[in-house]
Amino acid sequence: MLPGTVSFPNSTVYEYEESRYWSQQQALTIPTCRVSPACAEEVSITLLVLRIQQCQFAVKSGGHAAFTGASNINGGITIDLVALNQVTVSSDQKQTSIGPGNRWVDVYSKLEPRNLSVIGGRVADIGVGGLTLGGGISFFSGRYGWACDNVINYEVCYHSFPNPSS
Repeated sequence: MLPGTVSFPNSTVYEYEESRYWSQQQALTIPTCRVSPACAEEVSITLLVLRIQQCQFAVKSGGHAAFTGASNINGGITIDLVALNQVTVSSDQKQTSIGPGNRWVDVYSKLEPRNLSVIGGRVADIGVGGLTLGGGISFFSGRYGWACDNVINYEVCYHSFPNPSS
């Protein structure tokens, strides 16, 4: 895997991140290890390695899901997006790039000093990734639609396994 991104049981990082789930079902789930990629390319590499090794995995944005296996996995690998936590506002202040490792409280705290907001979660501790991929009802949804309706693009990196016959 990628150096410095993997944490194992009984390590400080592993134990801290395992304590940050909202639901008890997620918190009681014990992955073999946690991987915290720092960029989209590292997410892609992690997924490639897990696919090649045929490992089961779960992906955590905020960890709010209330059912087992949603953002944590017993005996598999949890990919924790916590390090993907940038919030960048365009120079014209009309677009905001938000990393999926953020929780909405982090996003709003960074935008408030600029007198800006986004179509995001109504509960502060919800993760950006899960809310947006799940639709995302916002306080502004009556006027601007759901969070997913306001996404301009997602960053996706793809790595393929080299063909040994080439």
